[in-house]
Amino acid sequence: MTVFLIALSVALAAAWVPILLKFIRSWRARRNPVSLAICGAILLSIYSNILAIAVFAFDGNATTAAIATHVFNGMVCVNFYFAFLWASRKFSDDRRPPAPSPPNS
Repeated sequence: MTVFLIALSVALAAAWVPILLKFIRSWRARRNPVSLAICGAILLSIYSNILAIAVFAFDGNATTAAIATHVFNGMVCVNFYFAFLWASRKFSDDRRPPAPSPPNS
């Protein structure tokens, strides 16, 4: 079980990285503070998975709480991927209408 949880922690930490990069790009493009806050939450998730790898590797004790936390972490990560997929199919990439052209002089 410990080896499985270590592999799951590695997979979850890696799965969060593309989501983090998407929100970093969004922060740089739009300067929306919500994107920056989401980046912080994602970094916390990546950190907790890396910390779990160390705990499972050195301690070898997998508690029910650790398993439940990983299951929830995975569900949230998958939810982000489904939300991005749904948004790309349902909504256009343009969030703002194009700027009006200047009047002819």
